Amino acid sequence: MVIVLLLLMLGQGKPAKNKDRFEALVSNSFNNKINASLTTTGALKMSFAKGQSLETLTREEKAFYNVLNQASTATDRAGRAVDVELKVVFSPQGHEKSLVMIGQYATGKIDLDDIENNFGINSEDNTELTQKALLGHEIYEQYMKQSGMALRYRGAHSVALFEESKMSGMEREDGGSRDWVVAGKSKGLIYTQKLDGKTFNIYTDKYKNIQKVEYGN
Repeated sequence: MVIVLLLLMLGQGKPAKNKDRFEALVSNSFNNKINASLTTTGALKMSFAKGQSLETLTREEKAFYNVLNQASTATDRAGRAVDVELKVVFSPQGHEKSLVMIGQYATGKIDLDDIENNFGINSEDNTELTQKALLGHEIYEQYMKQSGMALRYRGAHSVALFEESKMSGMEREDGGSRDWVVAGKSKGLIYTQKLDGKTFNIYTDKYKNIQKVEYGN
């Protein structure tokens, strides 16, 4: 199967290595039941590993598969096919990576580093944001936007959160953001989130690069 997501790799570094990173991210999200590869045109191609099929996927893996499938068969309101495009940014931090925390709705950018490290969010009881949930959330937002299903961020984000809960098996709630001030000086922003009722705060600098994650109010 070919999932037509046009993935433009932005940033410095070795293109082949970062291509491998993205392919591994998708394959690992299916516990290697599906092999993922990027074509020379940037389309994501997937095939089931030997002995695997849609029936062998877990409920969360099927939810991720469904998101990819919806994005790959996207149509606009007039029924015309739409190629959903994502721009993948990665280390080292630079111009293309600036102001992207996981994903950036307006530009379609997704931060490979943020998704790979799950924000570093992992509580004592192993409640965590999974890579497939983070990636799937960003893909679904862009599917909603680029197909014209949702023109504003709030609407696309709300639906993507619902899809994310199916991919992670957990419910995440946005708690807004506030200034991160230390000794009277602004260092960036603090984003408050809840995952299955557990509160955590994400501290970012002014460029939205994640500095630390703490649990609590």
